[in-house]
Amino acid sequence: MALQLPCSSCGGSVPFPSKALFYAVCPYCGSMLVRKDLHLESLGQVALLQDDYSPLQIGSEGSCDGKAFVLTGRIRRCWAEGAWNEWFMDFGDEGEAWLAEAQGFYSVSRPEPLPKPVPNLEQLQVGTVWELGNKRYQVDDRREAVVEGIAGQLPFLLKPGEKSVGVDFSGPDGRFATLEFAAGEARLYVGEYLELPDLRMKNLRELDGW
Repeated sequence: MALQLPCSSCGGSVPFPSKALFYAVCPYCGSMLVRKDLHLESLGQVALLQDDYSPLQIGSEGSCDGKAFVLTGRIRRCWAEGAWNEWFMDFGDEGEAWLAEAQGFYSVSRPEPLPKPVPNLEQLQVGTVWELGNKRYQVDDRREAVVEGIAGQLPFLLKPGEKSVGVDFSGPDGRFATLEFAAGEARLYVGEYLELPDLRMKNLRELDGW
């Protein structure tokens, strides 16, 4: 059962479905909240992220690799050629992943340990090959992005306007990797592309044509 805590700004009930989630945007007043034990502290307000033409929503459920998950949070990122959504997939005690959605294409990626040493951006030129998780990946693209908005519950602090640089790699067996640099930190994600029906999702938004 999800933990329900009152927003420190407006008193509205904010759910925390997993112990891995420490940050949330209040759906009532837009306050950015951090969970400290059984109390919430406000970090200031953010503009509420508007729905777009997506069948996904916070609270949608599904399964991946035989494990059940629920979508608890959403990040909207934009770059020079468009925008995409990143949905946090909470598997409970089975871990976590991210479901990326862009123009009807979907991918699932999970956090992986960083390579040692972590290459810097100057080294990560398109076409170069790197070993990630004992497998060889090739750099396909680099792009700068900015957080347009956030919603729901997330495992780490993120604010609208935060900038990042993502380096995309292609790997064996159709897999991909993304090395993200933001706020002086780096994160590595490895995953694969798939079709939405593969996730056997329910509680989707009702859209014309679906």
